[in-house]
Amino acid sequence: MEGKTVAYTVGYTYSPEILQNKKIKAYGAMSDQHQLNMLAAGRIQYALINTTPGTLTINKDPALKGKVKIVGHLSDDAFYIAFSKKHPDGKRLMQEFESGLEQLKANG
Repeated sequence: MEGKTVAYTVGYTYSPEILQNKKIKAYGAMSDQHQLNMLAAGRIQYALINTTPGTLTINKDPALKGKVKIVGHLSDDAFYIAFSKKHPDGKRLMQEFESGLEQLKANG
């Protein structure tokens, strides 16, 4: 992507290799939809968007169908879940979630 204009959604987490690479012309967009609109209009060359939200956005917007497509894989992101320490159900729900994960692991 060096030498290319690449959009990303402001507020999301991206690899430092992308955002700190001075050879990539990074452009912060306010939403995935905004990125895809700019891509379809030819204002940027690449949009950094998670696969599922990107595919859903493309499929629901007739103006994007056939104008943008997935061309590569950048990274696998880690997602986290948090439970409140203050909410009365936080600890119980965390334990239920953990139990469910253990069941999934045990079942393969």
